[in-house]
Amino acid sequence: MSQAALRELVTQLQNVLQLLRQKSFWQAEIRKAKIPLKLAGQPDEVAEVVFSFAICSYATGQIIEVDGGWTAS
Repeated sequence: MSQAALRELVTQLQNVLQLLRQKSFWQAEIRKAKIPLKLAGQPDEVAEVVFSFAICSYATGQIIEVDGGWTAS
């Protein structure tokens, strides 16, 4: 992955983080109650997973669920 592409990815992730932080508290609490772990994932936790696979050249075509067990329930 080129440095320019990596910079663009980081910029996009920062934009997503900013949007997620703007959500109101009550919306987050309602969503959190529906998650099996009863714990809302933090934007930086999701970003870590995205970043890890963005720099991994060996993994292809993977779907990684980062949802606190939502899809497993």
